[in-house]
Amino acid sequence: MKNLIQEAENLKKLADTYSIQIGIEKIQALFDFEAIIKQVKGETLLEIGCADGTMTVEFLNAGFKVHAVDGAEGYTKKTLELVNKLNLKNKNNLSLTTSLIENLEIDKKFDNIVLSNVIHHLESPSVVLKSLKRWLNKDGLIHVIIPNSNSLHRVIAYHMSLIKATDELSDSNKNMFHKRVFSYESARSLLIECNLKIKHFEGIFLKPLSLAQMSDFSDELLKALNEVAKIYPLLSHHLYFVCAI
Repeated sequence: MKNLIQEAENLKKLADTYSIQIGIEKIQALFDFEAIIKQVKGETLLEIGCADGTMTVEFLNAGFKVHAVDGAEGYTKKTLELVNKLNLKNKNNLSLTTSLIENLEIDKKFDNIVLSNVIHHLESPSVVLKSLKRWLNKDGLIHVIIPNSNSLHRVIAYHMSLIKATDELSDSNKNMFHKRVFSYESARSLLIECNLKIKHFEGIFLKPLSLAQMSDFSDELLKALNEVAKIYPLLSHHLYFVCAI
C-alpha cells in the first residue's frame, strides 16, 4: 500500500511538470500511435496511462471507443481538456477513469488494451500484466510499448563512459520515476513469464542523442530515424510487442 501511495504521488508530480503535447515528445508519441494503429482490431480500446491525451485523441479520431485511464487526476483532466478543445465529433466515445492500474475496477472488456510507456513505472509489472486478461475480449490484443535499455543513445553513452551499463537508471529515468529499464530480452522474458503470447514485435524510432540534443532535427530526419528503427529494432528507442492470451 505504501508503494502505491508513493506511486500516486510520483504521477501527480509528473502531471504537474511533464507534457508530451509539444516537441519531440509528441512526435515520438505519434510514431508509437502509428505502429499501434496498424495492429489494433475491433472497436474498443482500454488505454492505460493516457498521460495528457496525445494518443487518446488519435484513437478517437480512428473511430475507437476509448476508455482512458491514468493514475494522476491532472492527466485525466488534461486529456478531457484536449478532447474538448479539439471539439472532436466522436468525443462521446471517450470514458475516463483516474486510478492506478493496480487499483483499477472496470466492469467491461475490450478488443485492445494499450500500455504505452507504463510497465517500467510499475512496482510489480508481472502482477499487472497477469491481471489484464480480465478486461480483454476473447481474441483481443494487448499492446505494450517499453523504452529500450539498448537504445542507440544509451549504447553510445556507454561507449563514451557516460554510463556504467546500458541497463542502469539514468538521472533522466530517475526524474521520471522509472523503476527499471528493459532490454528486448528482459521485456520478452517478462511477457512470456506472464503467459502472454507475442504475436508481433517491432522497434519504434532510432534515438541517437538525448531529446534535448535532437530538438532542432528536421521532420524529415525524425521520420527517417523512425523508418531505420524498423531495420534495427534492437537499437530502437521503443520496443513494441503485440500480445494475446
